[in-house]
Amino acid sequence: MLKINLSLILVIGLSSLSVYSLLGSGWSSNSNYSFLGAVRAVAQTISYEISLGLILLRVVIFSGGFRMEVIERSQKNS
Repeated sequence: MLKINLSLILVIGLSSLSVYSLLGSGWSSNSNYSFLGAVRAVAQTISYEISLGLILLRVVIFSGGFRMEVIERSQKNS
């Protein structure tokens, strides 16, 4: 049986898919200002995701693994 031990990376990857809907909605309106606003929203979303990724990287380093079970076990031991 194949065990995926990168569940935290999967969560981060799935949460970053919202960027495409933001950009697509601005592009489909056929207005330059809406597209510019969508590009601004995408840049803001990406900057928040970078900081969230760095915070989660710190959790991974201190817990010792990417799996949610490992993170949960390290919190119980503290």
